[in-house]
Amino acid sequence: MDNNSNDMNRLLQELANQKNKDRKYLLKIEIAKATDRSVKLALQEILDDIEKKEKTSRIIGIIALVVIIGAVLFVLGTRESNSKNTDKSPITSSSSSEVVYSSQSDSTEIKESGKKEVSLTNHQVEEWVSAVWDKRHQNYPDLKDKRLNIRTDDTDKLVYIDVLPPRDKEVDKYSVFRINAKGELEESGYFNPNGGINNWVVVSREFMDTSEVDVKPKITVDQSSSKQSITSDEAIKWVQDYLRSQATEPLDFEEVTFDTQQSSEGLTEIIMYTWNPAHTAKTFVAVYRVNADGKLEEGSIYGHDDWHVVSDEFIK
Repeated sequence: MDNNSNDMNRLLQELANQKNKDRKYLLKIEIAKATDRSVKLALQEILDDIEKKEKTSRIIGIIALVVIIGAVLFVLGTRESNSKNTDKSPITSSSSSEVVYSSQSDSTEIKESGKKEVSLTNHQVEEWVSAVWDKRHQNYPDLKDKRLNIRTDDTDKLVYIDVLPPRDKEVDKYSVFRINAKGELEESGYFNPNGGINNWVVVSREFMDTSEVDVKPKITVDQSSSKQSITSDEAIKWVQDYLRSQATEPLDFEEVTFDTQQSSEGLTEIIMYTWNPAHTAKTFVAVYRVNADGKLEEGSIYGHDDWHVVSDEFIK
């Protein structure tokens, strides 16, 4: 019995110096070697106690891991929520102004430093664009018949206004305006002859101010000792009629757009573009003009002063 006691003390001393994994291994060996039943039971109790503690530690570890994962997910969710809220928050510019468009309130807010906050409704934005557009085209009543579409760009968060023709017109759009980060009204250089095709031209610096807007003069041409007035829509229709007369099958102008401008000689020029499939870019394909004799001419797309008459008379 003393020998068993000594063996047990030796074993306990060895177990104290071992890790749990090694303790369990050593205990299993000693249980298998023990011949005394009481020793076996004592060793088995020690083994059970170690395994119970390990199981408890695993459970605590799993609970701790779940808590940590939950905390990480909460932090990530909070950051994502803050990011979304930041995207929806007002646009802050380094300039002295800030422009905000909220589709929920249908209003545009212009906050100017040193001045009281100005809030524009959709209707007021339309009034602003119409004031600029109508002054410029006061000699062209047909262009005052238009539709306006207000939208917010997902990239720059600025307010854009598409000037569209009546639904029965075969023209994609008349022009595009936007309110820039300074609260100024700009027009796309794609449609404004004073700007580059990828640039924007400021046309009004304050709400309803049209002092910088030039009136487009009425174009008149001589024909048979009399004067004939040709509006922009009529000039475009003349070109379309000419193209239809030359086509061997019906033409569809949905993928084509026409712009008009005044040349340095005071003549009406009609520029023809084709759209890409996504309707995001257009290509210059032809140019026409109504000459001083009231006849339709076709020119070179390469800028050469090479014009030839293609139609002698516009039939209204």
